[in-house]
Amino acid sequence: MKKILLILIIGFISSVQAQKKNCSIDYEVKNDSVDLIKLNDKLIFEKNFNEKNESLFFSLIRSGDENVLQFQWLEKSKDFTINRCFNADSEIRIDLINADFVNLKIYDNDVCATLVFDEVQQNNLRILNTYFRIETQDLEKLLASKMSLLTVNFSTGKEYYNITDKLISENSKTESKPAFFFIEEIPCLKK
Repeated sequence: MKKILLILIIGFISSVQAQKKNCSIDYEVKNDSVDLIKLNDKLIFEKNFNEKNESLFFSLIRSGDENVLQFQWLEKSKDFTINRCFNADSEIRIDLINADFVNLKIYDNDVCATLVFDEVQQNNLRILNTYFRIETQDLEKLLASKMSLLTVNFSTGKEYYNITDKLISENSKTESKPAFFFIEEIPCLKK
C-alpha cells in the first residue's frame, strides 16, 4: 500500500512539473532520422522613435544534439532604412547579470536584410533572419543567469541592446520577459 501511495505521489509531482514547463512550440518533428524542435519567436527588444520601429526576436531550435538561436531583426520606417548584414565573422555577445557572458557565432556565411514595401501602411520593412550556434557549455551559462545586454556585431558595425526584465510591446500590445528568455526557453529543448 505504501509503495502504491509513493508511486502515485511521484507521478503527481512529475505531472505537475511537466505542466509548469510553459513551452510554446512552433513545430516538432520526431522520426527515425530527424529529431527537431523549434520554439515560438519571443520579442527581446523593441524601440519606437518618430515613425521608425526596430524589433528583435529570438527563438530556440534543437536539431539532434545541436542547439541554435534564431535571430530576427525587423525595422519599419516611412523613410528609407539602412541595410543590416552579417558575414562569417559576425557574432552576438550576451552579457549576463552574474557578470558572465556568452559569444555566439553565426551559422550562415553572408546574409543581409531583405527590403519589403508595405503598400497598405506605406512603410519600408527590413527583415534580417539568421542563426547562431549555441555550444553545450554556453547553454549552462545562459540557464544560470538572466540577460542584461546584447551586443550584435553586424558586418556594418556594432549595435547595443539593453535587455529588460519586462517588455510591453507598443506594436503588438503583448508582454514578454526578455531578460529571462534563455532561463524559460532552454528547458523546453531538453529531450
